[in-house]
Amino acid sequence: MRWHDVAPVNGRALTAEDVAYSLERLRTPGWPGAALLQSLSSVAARDALTVEVTLRYPDADLPLALAHGQSKLVAKEAVDLRGDLKSGPTIGTGPWVAESVGQGGSTYRAYTAYVEHGFPGLDRLEIVAVSDAATRLTMVATGRADIAVLDDAAWEMLLQSQLRVPLQRAAFPQPGTGMLLGLKTDRPPFDRVEVRQALFQAIDPWKALETPGWEGKGEVGTGMPLPSPDWGLSRQEMQGYFDDAARAKGLLAGAGVQEPVAFTLSLADFGDKHLALGDAYAAMMRGAGFQPSVERLNPRLYAEQVWSRREFQAFLGPMPPVSTPNGFLLGMAHSQGQYAVTGHADADVDRLIMEQFGAETGRGERLRQVQQRMLEQAFLFMPASGASLWVWSDRVKDFAPDFAASEYFHWARVRVGE
Repeated sequence: MRWHDVAPVNGRALTAEDVAYSLERLRTPGWPGAALLQSLSSVAARDALTVEVTLRYPDADLPLALAHGQSKLVAKEAVDLRGDLKSGPTIGTGPWVAESVGQGGSTYRAYTAYVEHGFPGLDRLEIVAVSDAATRLTMVATGRADIAVLDDAAWEMLLQSQLRVPLQRAAFPQPGTGMLLGLKTDRPPFDRVEVRQALFQAIDPWKALETPGWEGKGEVGTGMPLPSPDWGLSRQEMQGYFDDAARAKGLLAGAGVQEPVAFTLSLADFGDKHLALGDAYAAMMRGAGFQPSVERLNPRLYAEQVWSRREFQAFLGPMPPVSTPNGFLLGMAHSQGQYAVTGHADADVDRLIMEQFGAETGRGERLRQVQQRMLEQAFLFMPASGASLWVWSDRVKDFAPDFAASEYFHWARVRVGE
């Protein structure tokens, strides 16, 4: 593996010293990437091709942290030019060599000495900064651009348009982002698991995603960002915990709880589609033994009331961003987590979380068990994951972005063809 053919590095070989230097630099206290590497105790180059990392505690997320988009390898010579990299030079070992980087966009050329054969699939990549999503859509439709990211309004324009130019579109999940529904389990009415389970059975999260603004966007899950889809629960596995109004009423009756169960649903007002989702949920709940009063909160009040003061009975709104399984599990699902706002304390959930924390093998199955236990306890789940909306021309091939952990290698896989 070689650095880019740019001064002052000039294509020299990457060494273990470069890796050790980069990781130590990333660990600088207060830097954005430092939290990713907080389990590291020391980093040392043992020889030209060997890096030894010592951990302060077992951390199964470390490979994800090392592969995170923020975990950059940088050359000491480049940093030493000005003392930092705020104004460049931009030099790496990846498939693209930066030719120009500015506020208006950036251009890259293929690095012919890149270590993986066949990448990148293009000779040149040009990214143009256009603030208006409708303009970006028009640029793709008229052939002035090949690919564009859209917002909700431009996505609706695309769905309703009668374009004669063949275009491809897709909503790609953004792990670690989306809407959460949480129940306050240390106070009535959700201090009883039967009531919480009944509320989950009262709703159909997949049908709710058919409401205006959500068509074709978002997925249902537990909220945990996963490094592999195989580690998540399928829709079939999840459906047994939802969408059975008769069972909801039976759970309430079996627990001796009188209908309707009244409570306040704190709904984050982040726009019309968020409000529409909350209204859809409230309507489903009313048909299955519950009587929610919807409290609409602006973003500031939502963050303060739910995530700071923890004053709610049930909430529906965006989650704090997380990028790794442990970031979610230790922060929100474990009873002692920093953002464990639901007040839920379950020994089995905590045990499963800690068992997978430093697991050397079988971690995927342990994470599946955690998710199943979370749904059984019915205190937190994700009704709608975050999604990134894209449109591209027919000539673009192999565009399948994966945004987990700020990944961007998908640009190296893109090709063009007739």
